[in-house]
Amino acid sequence: MNNLLRARLADPRGRVAAGAALCVYLAVTALIYGQTVLADPSMIYVGTANDPAQYIWSMVWWPYAIEHRMDPFISRVIWTPVGFNLTWAAAIPGPALILWPITRLFGPVVSFNVLMILSPTLVCWSTFLLCRRLGGHFYASLVSGYLFGFSPYMMGRMLLGQANLTFIPGVPLAVYLVLARLARAISRPTFVVLLATLLILQFSVSTEIIALITVFGGIALLLALIALPQDQQVAVGRTIPEIALAYAIFAIVASPFLYYAFAYGVPEEMHPVEKCSADLLGYFVPSPLMMGSLPFHRFADTLTPHVWYGGKGVYTSPALLAIILLYVRSRWQSGIGKLLILTSVVLVICSFGPYLHIANHRIVTFPWYWIMKLPTLNQALPVRFATRAGTRRPAAVET
Repeated sequence: MNNLLRARLADPRGRVAAGAALCVYLAVTALIYGQTVLADPSMIYVGTANDPAQYIWSMVWWPYAIEHRMDPFISRVIWTPVGFNLTWAAAIPGPALILWPITRLFGPVVSFNVLMILSPTLVCWSTFLLCRRLGGHFYASLVSGYLFGFSPYMMGRMLLGQANLTFIPGVPLAVYLVLARLARAISRPTFVVLLATLLILQFSVSTEIIALITVFGGIALLLALIALPQDQQVAVGRTIPEIALAYAIFAIVASPFLYYAFAYGVPEEMHPVEKCSADLLGYFVPSPLMMGSLPFHRFADTLTPHVWYGGKGVYTSPALLAIILLYVRSRWQSGIGKLLILTSVVLVICSFGPYLHIANHRIVTFPWYWIMKLPTLNQALPVRFATRAGTRRPAAVET
């Protein structure tokens, strides 16, 4: 019986292993975030500060606007009579509509809590599926999913209750679909439909995440055409038109949203990007988001005072750094290893924002200084890019 269970857990396509991993992640998430909420889930919610209020409001707004035949994109119940363009707000229309039955029965706070509890669970699980496809090892993939779903980035966003930035299973799942297509594990029509659907769903949660998936996904494809062996380059080249077709379908479905986003003008920079960029030392010094004790708080603020509290979420533990170094040493000569390493380096460089800071000292101008001048990317906060590098780090399970 034990041998049979072990075999099912090791099966890259096994439902038993996938179900077991999902249950583990859900239990850990409930243990970390759910205990306080369960005391009164209709009044107590995950997160602090002011951010959760807008998501709770959004849970009601989208179904209400559609039910009453109102323009859902321009809300005039706030900032009356001019109204507010919700396409440039973290308005999470997708989760609001999907969770509408729960909102109707139990209220928007309960719906918000369900979304927040599901976020790290599904992010862990989708990362587990990606890593298991790469390596085929259950326990290594299980740990990798945990490392991403409970990374400093995720824990920091959960602490602040930022639903649009925590519900990001689309990031590892997009990579999973591309790898499955490259391996010809799924047909062309299936791949296009699944990728387009994934883009639409993730877009309905966060436009920022989709923009970054597109930018960094494009960079990864470009690096693949350089770093991979010739036969794999040909496979990647054949897949690019299919990805473009999926994006075309996504753009058609999302066109009403995109029209409202750009027809009324792109807003100016909402947050000072330099204050929301990683400091090099932030990767080595635990922030208050990871260790809430006062000494760590003061230490982190002394070394990286220019970085806002909410942006100190790039800390990488010595154990994980050791794993990364071992992976670089052992996999640099392989094509896929070189691709993963180079992509992660690009993401880390971009996380520093327009300038490299070391202990709050501006050292040199970095590429994001010019990239952030593009529309919509001027709203992206570079410190959050560290999570994209996190989706590559678990790939160390690759054989």
